[in-house]
Amino acid sequence: MTGRREFERVMAQLEASGACGYIESLLRPDGAGGRPRQLSVAVFLTAVVCAVDEKQGALSLVRVHHQLTQGLARSYRVQLGITTLDAGGTDRSISLRQVRYMLEAIETKLAFSEGRVPDLADDDRANRADALQRVLDLIVAGSIPDHLPAPESWALDGTAVESWGKGRRRGPVDPDADHAQDDDLMRDGTAVAVQPLFDVDARWGYQTKTYDNKTNLCYGYHVFGMVGLLPVGADPDLRPKLTERISIRPANANAIVAALTMIDSLNVANRHVRELLSDREFSYKSEQSWAQPLRQRGVSQVMDLHPNDRGIRDYNGIAMMDGVPYCSAALATRPDLVNIARPERFSAPPLKANASVEEREEHDRVTAQIAEFNRLKSEPEQRAFRRVAGPDADGNERYECPAQAGKLICANCPFSLNFLDGVPVVEKPHALPALPVRPVRLDSSATAAEREQYRQDLDRYNTQADFLRCCRQRTITIPGTVTPKTRQKLAWGSEDWQESYKRRTHVEGAFGNWKSPKTSRVQRGWIYVVGLVKTGIMIACVAFATNMRLLRRWSERTGDITDPLTKPLPESLGFEELDADGNLDLADGPPGA
Repeated sequence: MTGRREFERVMAQLEASGACGYIESLLRPDGAGGRPRQLSVAVFLTAVVCAVDEKQGALSLVRVHHQLTQGLARSYRVQLGITTLDAGGTDRSISLRQVRYMLEAIETKLAFSEGRVPDLADDDRANRADALQRVLDLIVAGSIPDHLPAPESWALDGTAVESWGKGRRRGPVDPDADHAQDDDLMRDGTAVAVQPLFDVDARWGYQTKTYDNKTNLCYGYHVFGMVGLLPVGADPDLRPKLTERISIRPANANAIVAALTMIDSLNVANRHVRELLSDREFSYKSEQSWAQPLRQRGVSQVMDLHPNDRGIRDYNGIAMMDGVPYCSAALATRPDLVNIARPERFSAPPLKANASVEEREEHDRVTAQIAEFNRLKSEPEQRAFRRVAGPDADGNERYECPAQAGKLICANCPFSLNFLDGVPVVEKPHALPALPVRPVRLDSSATAAEREQYRQDLDRYNTQADFLRCCRQRTITIPGTVTPKTRQKLAWGSEDWQESYKRRTHVEGAFGNWKSPKTSRVQRGWIYVVGLVKTGIMIACVAFATNMRLLRRWSERTGDITDPLTKPLPESLGFEELDADGNLDLADGPPGA
């Protein structure tokens, strides 16, 4: 049973977010229509959030209806208009059909997929997709405290949400594809996906194989989320780690569109994304689809690297390894420092007080693996260039070679020869080729053929002059177009990078909170409705309820009750039952005077 004060303040937050008013404006664009609905959008969404918060199992519309008809005090239901008296004086509460109709009406206004509205014009389809995203943004934003400063670092991830519908079988899958295709999936050599049944929005896609799902395939949706993060080393209770944006797509859709949509939404809301932590689902995307759009938005990355992107790429004699420039001469004699094996994970599992022998052995094994990786990774660091400035808006960075930075002694850097003993020496420095002669600039009387020849000679000169320019001058500029896919401020695998990247677990924790059987149980059958719109709205309410729960726990630890959702509620005094005649059933009779 939900107390009136609790229901009221959740509804006040949802109304203040603008979500309820916006949906009502979609349902009644001109403020007109048929007779007024007995169930408002605000009451419906609040009932869904409260049903999630009660953690009573599957979030079906039957449960939402029960919340509205039996989970609230009768006097409050009358005030909300969801219980009325008929001519005979009998209570009439809203029906289950009315609850279902509310979600159906919202879907009718927002449905944009080709499966549901095949004849919709392209512009209308795009507008509806934007409208659905706005609804999700507003619902989730209702659970975010206004008094705390916006984070600048964000963690991004996606999770699979299975549809209540079932998919049929179809053809094979390319495991290296940018995203799974609906018509080419295979499991153990057997064709797996095909035309959906009654869920025309769901598709076959990939998920992380776990003990519970036992497969890496999912028929349904991918939900993406972004969680605001604290700076590295900050007090963990400085602010709660809340999910601030979600986006839902069919399971085979490209994750890039959802991610950029959420980033743009946060930027528009003045919650600017300066730094983004993401896993290899995003880092293996092409630079044109991911790295460049992020750079255009002023976002720097802290990302794990796909194995195919590791190793050395040459740039004018400089070894670009894992997105960082190194002295190729210093690495030439140490091939063991190239492609150092990545540990299974970058943090050891925490040990419980009563950990078993096997758990302790696993903890020691992972800890030793990380320590060995860090030891090996510290050696190439001495051979890395030092960033002097950048990156700028185009990704250009200014670097100096490790000898100029005081890390190495190199014959091509005369002043480094005076370094103290113990500084590593480049055993075989580059033999610098003679500088080319710059072509003479033409005057205005030059012919077209002479101008073309001059351009070719100048390009040749620049190519030759740029080769090992790092050995001839103190600093050089490495353009943002050089290995743009793997460039990031912190060197991949370094201890600083590890400390920053560990924060990404907060978005994984948010998804774990959604799916835990002790909380929202977001798994197949958690709602008995299908479709992008219905599933997305229910997920948004789950995100709201989860944020509310985390916010209250944070409030209890810190004593911060500024946000309305954290205000103490009146003490619950239980409830009184009615007797067969509808009167208070008091065992001891009415109270005395």
